[in-house]
Amino acid sequence: MFKIRFAVENDAIDILDIYSPYVQYSSVTFECEVPRSFEMQRRINMVNNTYPWVVCEKDGKVAGYAYAHSFAERAAYNWSVELSVYIREDCQRCNMASALYYAVIELLKLQGFCTAFARITVPNEKSVAFHNAFGFSEAGRLHNAGYKLGAWHDVLIMEKPMAESFSRAPSQIKPITQIDKELSEDLFVKAEKIIRER
Repeated sequence: MFKIRFAVENDAIDILDIYSPYVQYSSVTFECEVPRSFEMQRRINMVNNTYPWVVCEKDGKVAGYAYAHSFAERAAYNWSVELSVYIREDCQRCNMASALYYAVIELLKLQGFCTAFARITVPNEKSVAFHNAFGFSEAGRLHNAGYKLGAWHDVLIMEKPMAESFSRAPSQIKPITQIDKELSEDLFVKAEKIIRER
């Protein structure tokens, strides 16, 4: 049984269980030390003030999560976001990442965000194909952008336009807390239908 919902502070431990192996054993994230639970709680709360952070429960336990966050600090970037998604190892290959991305992207559109970006440590054909399927395209490449696990890594930047038009000024962003609860619930139900049992 799968359920998609907004993340809450109490999800921090489950989220850390999912995230820790990516930090310790991969270059998917450039974070090199596993954060403490209170730090993950802080991140969830910080993101939830403006952006969507959603989790997918499998049989009552968080098995994957995705969220959007600020792409860059300057004010002109306010309509751009960066996306991240992480799935527990035993829940890979069941479309959970697709379901979570669908929910986050549709919420971002409702909020008024115009462009989504993803940073992918390459080579990572699986992630590139995943993002291509969601309408992302290559925007550029950062060479030798990070050093982790004894090697230098390039980072591919992928982008997805979400605005209907870029010929006019954007509307003001709605914080995620101002999105209608029923609309969010409907999106989550649609997203859950994307997931399949392994």
